[in-house]
Amino acid sequence: MLMQPASPLLLDTQWYDLTASVSTAIDLDATARTSGALVRRRGVRSAAMLLRLTLAYGPGDLSLHAAAA
Repeated sequence: MLMQPASPLLLDTQWYDLTASVSTAIDLDATARTSGALVRRRGVRSAAMLLRLTLAYGPGDLSLHAAAA
């Protein structure tokens, strides 16, 4: 049985839920600043965006080019 890809709306809702859960325990922006993970922002506007990019690139098995797109 093939799984259907999730709709973009569902993925956005799930992403919002995930970042809301994480944000109750960790201040993503402060952690990214103090760890040096987000020094030069360029196209990455927030720590949440950086987290989404790294999850798409690493466990998501996308190339960096595809993850950034």
